[in-house]
Parts: sequence; C-alpha cells; structure tokens
Amino acid sequence: RQERKPRVLTYGPSAIGKTTFAAGAPNPFIIDADKGSHKLDVQRVVPENWDEARAWMTAVEKDEVKCDTLVLDSVTELEAMSYAALFGGEAIDSWNKGFGRGDTRAIQEWREVLAQLERIWMKGKAIVVVAHTVVKRFEDPLLPSGYDRFEIAARKQLAQLLTQWMDYVLFCREDVTPLGKDAKNKAVTTGVRYVHTRRCPSYDAKARGTTQFPDRIP
Repeated sequence: RQERKPRVLTYGPSAIGKTTFAAGAPNPFIIDADKGSHKLDVQRVVPENWDEARAWMTAVEKDEVKCDTLVLDSVTELEAMSYAALFGGEAIDSWNKGFGRGDTRAIQEWREVLAQLERIWMKGKAIVVVAHTVVKRFEDPLLPSGYDRFEIAARKQLAQLLTQWMDYVLFCREDVTPLGKDAKNKAVTTGVRYVHTRRCPSYDAKARGTTQFPDRIP
C-alpha cells in the first residue's frame, strides 16, 4: 500500500461550485483558463494560450511555484486552447486530410500533459481537474434503445483518458425532484448540491480503492 495524494476530476454544469470545491484543496495553485476563480482567495494564473498553460505546468513541476495542489480549470477550455495551438484555424476532424489524424495528434499532446501531471503527482502534490458537462445520447449494446446521459465536455478519447487516470471522478449537480402527474416533464430543485461518486447510467463517477466512500456527498 502506498500513500499518495488524490487525483481528482470534478465535472458538472456551470456555476454548480466546481471551482470553489477545487479551491478548498490544500494550498492550491489554479491554472484558470476559465477565468472563474477571481472571487476566491487563491494562487492563480490566467493563461492566454496553450503554450502559456504548459509553461505554468512546467513551473509547478520544477517547484518554481510553491503549492500542494495543482488545479486545471477547466479541461474543457484548455482542450480548446490546445486545439488552437495544434491545428490553427483548421477543424480537428479535417486536419491533415482527416481520417482521425487530428484526434491522434491531440491525444499525443494530452498524453504528454498526463505524463507531466503524473510526475507532479509523484512529487507529492494533489491534482484536481475541473470540467464542464454536456448531455449526449448513449447507445447501450445490451439494451434495445439508447438513453441520454451526462458526459464530460471534451472529445471522447480525451475524456476517457482523463477518467482512467484519476482516482476520483466526481459528478456535481443540484438535487432535482420531478413534479407530480399534473406537471408532466417538469421538475424543481431543492437547492441542495451533491457530489456523486458512483457510476450509474446517467453519468460517470468513481472512487478508486475504497468501498467506504459514500455514494453522494452534500
């Protein structure tokens, strides 16, 4: 058994509290591509482009930035920055004549990022990655029809790469209650926000290495 700091991916809709949650980590340093941490009392930088974001990750790796937790906020915006740097004004699907070459190049870049995050993590720092969410149709091969589910707002291969590497994948949302039969397809929120830690058909989540973690946390 090895004691290591957590690697956490937290995702959910806008203004649910993801950045505030990340800022509660020990001595965080936020690479704030979303520009959403300005009301919080934390160390931060706001990168203007992908090269600048990567340079700050390197500064953390070299201990030029003193922190106990590195926060990337958000991978959704950082992904867009990386594609602007890699492909210029060209769409990823058509880059270098298409046929998946854009996705292959993008995943190579993000594997380098994960390798750097791995080195930072091995030096004893926690990693927190924030992401937005989208609703997508999922076709389950074991069921006669598909269904909608919440997914990380990133290209599918990148989202899978991130969730596989993390110790904790936490889905955040408000508690929602459907109204009665007289108000079909309508719902209200109780105002309570939860972090969900177990995968279900509606979303991905996990808590690696423990069976004692609660299914959801206020």
